[in-house]
Amino acid sequence: MLLEMSKIRIIGLKAVFPQTLDALYSFGKIQFDDLAPAIEAGELPLKSMAQPEGREEEIAEMTAAQQRSEVVCQGLYGDEEQHLPADQDNPLFTAEPADLITQSQVTLDRLEPQVKDLAAQRQALEDQQAELEKYKPVIAQIAPIIEHNIGDSDKGLDALVLLIEKRNEALIKTFEPALQEISSTRTKVIDAELANDVIPLVVVFDKKYSSDIWAYLKDTHANQMKLPEDLEDVPLPEAIKHLQGQIEAADEKIAEINDTIKTLGADSFDELVGLKDALHDRLQEFEATKLFAETEYTFVVEGYVPKSELPALISAVGEVSPDVMVDEEPITPAIYPEVPVEIEKKKGRMNAFRAAIGLWGTPQYGQLDPTTILAISFPFIFGMIVGDAGYGLLMVIFCLVLRKKMPDSIGVQNITGVLFPAGIMTMIFGCFYFEFFGNLAHEYIPFIKNIHPIEITSWFTLPFLRTETNLMNTLLFLAIGVGVLEVAIGLVIGIINSKKGGHTKHIFEKAGILMIIFAALLMVVSMMMPAVTAALGATGAAIFKYAAYVILAFGLISALFGGGIMGAIETLEAVTHSASYIRIMAVGLVGALLADAANDLMFKTMPNIGGLAIGLILHILNFAIILFSPSIHALRLTFLEFFGNFFERGSRQYKPFARAGKEERL
Repeated sequence: MLLEMSKIRIIGLKAVFPQTLDALYSFGKIQFDDLAPAIEAGELPLKSMAQPEGREEEIAEMTAAQQRSEVVCQGLYGDEEQHLPADQDNPLFTAEPADLITQSQVTLDRLEPQVKDLAAQRQALEDQQAELEKYKPVIAQIAPIIEHNIGDSDKGLDALVLLIEKRNEALIKTFEPALQEISSTRTKVIDAELANDVIPLVVVFDKKYSSDIWAYLKDTHANQMKLPEDLEDVPLPEAIKHLQGQIEAADEKIAEINDTIKTLGADSFDELVGLKDALHDRLQEFEATKLFAETEYTFVVEGYVPKSELPALISAVGEVSPDVMVDEEPITPAIYPEVPVEIEKKKGRMNAFRAAIGLWGTPQYGQLDPTTILAISFPFIFGMIVGDAGYGLLMVIFCLVLRKKMPDSIGVQNITGVLFPAGIMTMIFGCFYFEFFGNLAHEYIPFIKNIHPIEITSWFTLPFLRTETNLMNTLLFLAIGVGVLEVAIGLVIGIINSKKGGHTKHIFEKAGILMIIFAALLMVVSMMMPAVTAALGATGAAIFKYAAYVILAFGLISALFGGGIMGAIETLEAVTHSASYIRIMAVGLVGALLADAANDLMFKTMPNIGGLAIGLILHILNFAIILFSPSIHALRLTFLEFFGNFFERGSRQYKPFARAGKEERL
């Protein structure tokens, strides 16, 4: 359910205002209202709270200091959202603005240069690493070759490295004979393993033939490995060792810098993070005072607090002074749009649906909590669309594995928390449709394919084989039936919300649309189910039909009375929204037929390894589509067609006035 709020007004003597504000800050569960608009409109005989002289200059200096502190935190901890432990006091919370600014300068002037210098050193080394990284694959291949063939420098040998593209691989055999003709038989050309479509060649030769070797290679336009500028004139064996040393030295230096940063961060944590939190809190405090009002001797604060926390608020304020009073004011439907909204935390996977509501917006205060509605509607529609026990089982396994592998990822926990029940419902509908990776079970698994559906009527069987031509019309009506049911339930919830919000006209409008839908259902029954009319007899059938006409007439009158021309438009929308559920049939059949096609390919058309491979690829593709496309359609039907009948967005989310890092989202 939505968190029940209390609207409160706090009045007290200005002499105890600083202590009161500090108590409210520590309380951390009140969200303030801006009294300035009401004061300017003349609705409150008060004036906005005056700001001390020089306050804007203090705000500017503190804002700059806060930004610097966040940058330093980012450099030291890799995250600017660092806070002191909840149970640790911060002495800077009570510091005067001038003292806080002075302390900021002292702390930041000491830490900022150190962090910038360490960060610059690390960045330079990381850039060097990135430059050296391109040599690593080649060095790994050629270093052992050079070591084996040259070893000590007293052999009088030198070496160079050529890079040959794989498409020119045939040229490799021509190099050694050609080079031996202009040098000696000691010249060798050794090819290393392919790396990034390039084959490194190590050319080993007598140093006395260096000029001849270089001249030949220049004429052949062979690509030589480009070394860093500082190593271009160094013999290759020495250059390779130097590169290896540079890479290892860079790794060690970066590790040393990281250790230094870690030590500096640990030693400065309380000082730096405490300063950042104090700056944040003081700036928030300055902004909050602009929302308050005052008289010559008193201050006035208005806002909202969870109703369950009202006694604690009264107690916290009472401890400051008996000269401060807390009054609760009634929350009437007229101010529902202004009341901050918070959906209460749920247990288990329901919290994932609580987060999913945010995709559509925050509901307005006073409405029913839509979380449970979403938790029922989305898995049901998703399961009805996919309807395959095999794919549903894969979804469940996929969700469980992700949740276990990434327990700290809020995003993964929320997504899998929504998809897991959808997977369960997909398995249930898979049993209803008799689908396990398409028609694999009832056509290709020996002990299952002998199970035949029970024919209830010519248009309905159990299990319900939705891909059968004679049952597709039934599937169409089932999809529309789900749409009519959800639209009708949405209208009922809309009536309840309208009653809670005091919108009488909306009650008439939604009730009228509901009666029109009910009348339309009666007419459909009378026209398409002759058995029903036959059972009623001629007189009963006539009464049945006239009752439908009367309900339709009353519905039209009620809808037009409640909504005027918009009532007629929303009636048409209700019809189109119901018809929109046809996508359950359309999208579901596409997936089912693709799975059937994959199975037929594997076991009929191409019963060989090639057919098996293609069929498995099609199943994998189908599963990937299932994770996304039905999710989008199920969310669209739930949010737009279903929620559109009752959901009204609120304009304020509950964000209480609390110290940095100690905000408590209830």
